[in-house]
Amino acid sequence: MSWNTTEETLKSLFASSGNVKSVRIIRNYNGNSKGFGYVEFDSTANVTAALKLNGKDVDGRELKLDVST
Repeated sequence: MSWNTTEETLKSLFASSGNVKSVRIIRNYNGNSKGFGYVEFDSTANVTAALKLNGKDVDGRELKLDVST
């Protein structure tokens, strides 16, 4: 993910897949994005729908999605 992508951008993008419970971009000690983060949904069906966004260009970089439990 782009270092310029915001949590608001991710929440808006993934809202099309269902109810987003939380979004968190991981940052270094300077507060800069490390280029990855987490999106939490309220159901497994929403996760399945969100995985269809894998490879989508957001802010000039492709999203690479994975499921974490």
